[in-house]
Amino acid sequence: MRASYTSLLHWSLDHRAPVLIGFAVFVAGSLGLAGFVGRDFFPVVDSGQMRLHARAPAGDAYRADRRDLQRHRA
Repeated sequence: MRASYTSLLHWSLDHRAPVLIGFAVFVAGSLGLAGFVGRDFFPVVDSGQMRLHARAPAGDAYRADRRDLQRHRA
């Protein structure tokens, strides 16, 4: 394995132009294909929680209802 790596390294250093052109073609092709691939790096996560947004009546009526519920629970 070391011999094949050494041989490939020497060839790459002796033939810089084809290596750089191949690299440029690879990068350009990757950028061209990026439009077809999703751009989300992190998937949407389901946290298992629900949120409820509600408007409560203003004033004492809300507080009175809440006190009644607390008394009923006790």
